[in-house]
Amino acid sequence: MSYIQKPVLDAINSYKTFLEQNINNLITLNLNATHINLFGTGEYKLFSIIAENFRMNLNYLLALNPDYDTLGFPAIKRNLRISIEAYYDLYNLISDRSYLELLQYQSIKNTNIDMSILEIYKPYVRRKKIMEINKYPLKITEKASIAKDKNHLRLDIYNHLKNIATDANSYIHPNIFVEKVDNKDALLKLLIFCDCTLIAYAFELLNHFMLRGKTPYISIINPYNEYNRLYNTTAHIAWIYS
Repeated sequence: MSYIQKPVLDAINSYKTFLEQNINNLITLNLNATHINLFGTGEYKLFSIIAENFRMNLNYLLALNPDYDTLGFPAIKRNLRISIEAYYDLYNLISDRSYLELLQYQSIKNTNIDMSILEIYKPYVRRKKIMEINKYPLKITEKASIAKDKNHLRLDIYNHLKNIATDANSYIHPNIFVEKVDNKDALLKLLIFCDCTLIAYAFELLNHFMLRGKTPYISIINPYNEYNRLYNTTAHIAWIYS
């Protein structure tokens, strides 16, 4: 019987919890100081989706016997795909607040939207009729296109997330014809380190959101230093053992 090394999972959980709690503590401090409740914002809700999916992935790994995994960690891939889409939404929303109206338009049926906003996003979506977004919400590829082509998401981030999200699409619906995984340890590291980078990216974006809102408290933590510390201590050891 195989397991995921618990010290590795503990280190990853500590990393996630540290960043998540730091953001929550900052928002609470700002709430007490200014009565501005950032917990209710779309930005924080998107951050929470990423953090919650990360938590579910870690709980999944605690109970997983890798010997019986024949599909390449499908639960992690499904959660990661949702987290990547949430990151695109968060990035686009913080880049341009008009994106909130686009999200609202796609989520609430028969709602209205200023046509000038649809015209802003029309070049970046693959629709003959952009108003059909109200019936058929934006695809993850369209959100990625807005992030990259309109809001200038870094190409290294775009390419990394695109490759993982494309592979994860095979797991949205039941699929028994996915490719066999030969190196489960390498795949697991790829997926979990993607989770780790996503929460670091989201942390940076949310901190920027608070800074731009001129809240009295922002984080001085560099999430990438925390990520590098985790990577350097866990990347070069085997995660799966019998």
